[in-house]
Order: sequence, then structure tokens, then C-alpha cells
Amino acid sequence: SATHDSCSTDRGEVTDDTIQLYSRLALGGAGLIISGFAYVHPTGQAFLHQAAIDSDDRIAGLKRLTEEVHRYDAKIALQIAHGGLNSRAFRKRGGIPWAPSSEDDKAAKESHRAMTAAEIEAIVDAFGLAAKRAQEAQFDAIQLHAAHSYLFSQFLSPCSNKRNDRWGGGLENRMQ
Repeated sequence: SATHDSCSTDRGEVTDDTIQLYSRLALGGAGLIISGFAYVHPTGQAFLHQAAIDSDDRIAGLKRLTEEVHRYDAKIALQIAHGGLNSRAFRKRGGIPWAPSSEDDKAAKESHRAMTAAEIEAIVDAFGLAAKRAQEAQFDAIQLHAAHSYLFSQFLSPCSNKRNDRWGGGLENRMQ
């Protein structure tokens, strides 16, 4: 199962420690490895040393990772995510995390702001671009992280999504 492996640089680049961790998993006989979650946009970085797939310059390092795993005939999926209001690393760099709504809910312990319609569209595009980059880096699959109070689950929950536009209200809109 995917985790936060803390092996990347503080800006999300693959390191030798990243390669070594996944190499050991593949060598140990794992049939499918699901990577630690990678952020798709700089505003969605939840932790320092979290993997990133937010730009094309990440592809080479990630391809190095997949090639190493494939050497042992294992498969690897990249889990992609956006931290939403839980983008702690983004906050540490001075940013105000993005969320579906600005209204506080029980999960929101720190300040955040509601995303604009344009920002929502940008994040939708960021997920698509991340999937394309993962394919270019030769991942075998992609897993969308939709749990643990990150952005997808924030949009799904009526507790954190209090929007009254096409992304809020009833479940059908919240699922968009």
C-alpha cells in the first residue's frame, strides 16, 4: 500500500534513497508496488520530502525509479494527490492551502482559502498532466489518492465542501 516514504528531496525529486527503497521492495518479491503519494501541483505538497510529479522535469528521476523496479520484474503504480487544506509543506513555505471552501469544518485546524473556479480547473489539469508524466516515466498504473482528508475527499465531503457552484451542493456535483 502507498505511504509517505520521506525519501525525496524537500522539493520532491527522486533520490538514491528513493531508488534503494523501491529496489528492495521489488527484490523482495512484490508483484505490484504502489509508490508513496506524489503531489501534482506545488500547492498540494503535504510533507517535505514528499515525491512530486508537478512538472516535466520530474520525469527523468521517476523513470530512473521505474526502470529499477522493472529490473526485478515487479510492477509499480504511482499514487497521485493534492493535499488541499492539509498541504503543510506548502504552508511552511508561506502559502495558504487551497480547499473547496473557506468555511471551517472539524478537520480544518489551520487557515486555508476557498479555491476559485480557475484554480479548480488548474488542479483538474494538473492531475491529467501528472498521469501523462507517470506514463512517460513508465509507471504501470496510477492510483488517485482520495482519502485522509486530502483534496479529493474534501470535495466529496459536505463537511468541507460548502460550495454552491457546480462543484458543491449535492453528491453528484461534489464528485466532479
